[in-house]
Amino acid sequence: MPYYNLAILKTAAKVSFLHISWLVALIGIPIVFFRDGLNLIEKSLLFAGLLLFSG
Repeated sequence: MPYYNLAILKTAAKVSFLHISWLVALIGIPIVFFRDGLNLIEKSLLFAGLLLFSG
């Protein structure tokens, strides 16, 4: 018997991911795009990695 309803856990996970993603975007976009030495593909992959592994 689970302690929490599965629908509640799914909603909490979705909302948490949205909150974390805007924080990563707010902090990560200036770091990624103003850092020199990376081309656009590397910057995009770095940003996607930060987004995936932060949530």
